[in-house]
Amino acid sequence: MKIKSKIILLIFILFCNVSCSQNNNYQKIMKEIINLVPNSPNKQPVYYAPVYSSNCRWDVYVNDVLLYHFPAKKGDIINVQLPLNMRILASGKQIIKVIIYPLEGKTHLGEYATFKLRGEYYPDKRNMEEYDSFLNFELPYEQTKDLPYFEKSFEFEATVPYKLTGWTKSKDLTKVPNLEQKLLEKLKDLKKIIEANDDAKYLDAIKNREIEKYTSFYSSKEIMESALQENKISNHFDDSYDVAFLPIENYTLLLQGNNRIVELRMDGNDMYFWGIPFKGKYKDNNTNFEGSFNFRFHIPEGSDELEVIR
Repeated sequence: MKIKSKIILLIFILFCNVSCSQNNNYQKIMKEIINLVPNSPNKQPVYYAPVYSSNCRWDVYVNDVLLYHFPAKKGDIINVQLPLNMRILASGKQIIKVIIYPLEGKTHLGEYATFKLRGEYYPDKRNMEEYDSFLNFELPYEQTKDLPYFEKSFEFEATVPYKLTGWTKSKDLTKVPNLEQKLLEKLKDLKKIIEANDDAKYLDAIKNREIEKYTSFYSSKEIMESALQENKISNHFDDSYDVAFLPIENYTLLLQGNNRIVELRMDGNDMYFWGIPFKGKYKDNNTNFEGSFNFRFHIPEGSDELEVIR
């Protein structure tokens, strides 16, 4: 019994040491992220694109990077306000592109497809009552009802008090050999980190994405601290059980950002998964769910390794 008790005690001490070490590393990386995000400027302009649609599927891109994908089914209606700042790397010309598709199983958009897009500029995010419109588009159904899809781009000028590197200096991924294999290996590594609940390694892997996200939305230190604590892997499945990670298969490799960004999109799924998919059950009602840890990658200047950028 004494030997067994000692073994249990040693295991407990080892677990505590590992847990404390991970938490210390997490706090260190969290502090690094917060310190690299500039202090919130006096003016905090934000840009949004409200979308209303029914009876169609659609994608919205900003500066050639997908912002939102809506995989509608018959009768689905959505009214959503899309934040644009995380796709706006710096002041100057920006491009919004919309691609509108018919419902799955249909060959044409049809007369019931509805799509409305607006662009709104708020001079300061702390006052969401005052804004200027810079875009107003409605799908002309008479001219488009017989089309297999519809695509249109819009330009607008943005003024923001930050400048993000993003993917502006990243490698052209069309020139990277074995890109698919590199991407699968990277996702495999991230999956191991997530399965191990290693919050520190996970935060380190997405560090640059988080820095640019918080910069583009002028996040305060308090907001960042709260969000980074809340977004720990160990908190992700608090409301669920029987969580299992799904195999990465039946996918398409998609290049974006002028071939500087790559994502791996799962095919044949009602949802839009582009990373590491999983399934589980909710504790409160025992219903099944599916989700994914989503990542987009680039290869930074001077590196040969894929890194999370969005």
